Amino acid sequence: MSAARLPHPDSTAARLRAGDAAALARLADATYPRALAVARSLAADEAGAERAVLDAYVALWVAREEAPGDEQLEAWVLAAVADALAARAPGPGARLRAWAGRVARSVRARTVRGRSVAPARGCAGLA
Repeated sequence: MSAARLPHPDSTAARLRAGDAAALARLADATYPRALAVARSLAADEAGAERAVLDAYVALWVAREEAPGDEQLEAWVLAAVADALAARAPGPGARLRAWAGRVARSVRARTVRGRSVAPARGCAGLA
């Protein structure tokens, strides 16, 4: 039986969980272009896409203690963008909220306390 592998204390995820704002800035620098591209593809307009991405980074800072390992950070950001867009969807927005929920569950299912695990049943094709 092998010992659990602890995250390196200098990893972005570990620093983010410890409350290091510079780690969030590094994460944003690395993921903003892709997060904005995803938001643009789903939002009604440019302003809505930009607002959703910023809302996502705020939500990630609030939930920083739940940050997955470094290899899952981009997926975590994209799930937060989908959640932010779903929260802003006009009207019922059921289709977008359902998609965002599947993405978020898939990301959460793949990471448990920083360790990658198998995707949840029914979510394997979402990554």
